[in-house]
Amino acid sequence: MSVINKLKSSIPYSARWWLIKKFFASLNDATRHEVQLLTNKIEKDRVFVFTPYDDWNSIKQRHHHMAVEISRKGELVLFGSRKKKDRFKGCINKVSDNLYLYCCDPVELVLFLSTKKRVYVISYYPYWGKVFAELADGEKIISVFDAIDHPLIYKIDAGWKRAVEDFDYALEKSTHVFCASQALSDYVSSRREERWVVIENGVTENFFINPEKAFDIKSLVKNNRKNVMFHGVFSRWIDFRLLESVVTGIKNVNFVFMGYDMYGQFKNYILSKNLKNVFFLGFINYEDLPSYIRSADAGLLPFKMDEVGRCASPVKLLEYYAAGVPVISTPLPYSISKQAFIASNPEDFIKKIKEALNEKARLSEVLRSIALDHLWSKKAEEMIAYLLN
Repeated sequence: MSVINKLKSSIPYSARWWLIKKFFASLNDATRHEVQLLTNKIEKDRVFVFTPYDDWNSIKQRHHHMAVEISRKGELVLFGSRKKKDRFKGCINKVSDNLYLYCCDPVELVLFLSTKKRVYVISYYPYWGKVFAELADGEKIISVFDAIDHPLIYKIDAGWKRAVEDFDYALEKSTHVFCASQALSDYVSSRREERWVVIENGVTENFFINPEKAFDIKSLVKNNRKNVMFHGVFSRWIDFRLLESVVTGIKNVNFVFMGYDMYGQFKNYILSKNLKNVFFLGFINYEDLPSYIRSADAGLLPFKMDEVGRCASPVKLLEYYAAGVPVISTPLPYSISKQAFIASNPEDFIKKIKEALNEKARLSEVLRSIALDHLWSKKAEEMIAYLLN
């Protein structure tokens, strides 16, 4: 683990968010004027505010996609992002029609907006979920907590028990709750009886089906072997021992990895072996991702089968499917429900990889049809309809 990541994980959960809030400017007169101009442009009596979680120019996750698709439905959307990362000129920055980034204090922003419009505040991180559950009045401020992972995912952080407490508080007290997977719904239902619904993850229509450019993978691997791919964050939910056994156990296949090695585990378990069939490309911009995925012959989901893994609903599964690429996964309920190749141990994984590589041509159209049944645009419609009704 790098020194920086050790420092990150040692900062208590509550103190970390106190520090992060320092990235956000207070809502000054100039920002109020910017926000006033935005609200004056729309006839609808509402606005959607996404509280800070990941920056806009990072790996695109559920909240990024939902923000985009809700804005495409004609709703005004403000998405929290830190100024330093996204290089704002001011506190409000336009992304597209109806979609804006903000880097001012979310609480001050919501309170100001609530004097003009009804505000639907959508939170993913437990800290903000609790803050806005306490602030919501159910009329002008509607708090929405979107539970995307089991709360034990925060166990890697110092003070993680506080994160779980905030998660549970947000589940119990928010005006509405969304849940990203059927498996996670068991946890949600144990803490909340009503005003919650499962809305699974999706994929962007045509984005992975017809990429604008193609990645020449042969220029990287310099051979004619099949290519098995993984993209995403390498963190505690990945079964690195399983992955190590797989990449060392099948030598006639290229393994291409892309993403962010959060705590150095991928380096320790995989890259340190200096295997000739392993290629690590680091972080890839989301806009370029389709061209890489289209060059894959199979995708991997080597998640641990603990509570965090069991409740996971990896966005990347449908992204592979949209490109016609089969996926080999540990027995995640989500993967099973989406007809992935399922394997529980290294021997099974190697066997299923070979099966998936042989079956790709036959399965491509079937996989694309599964993906098209789960478009982000449809998920946004479900979310809006639920909140407004």
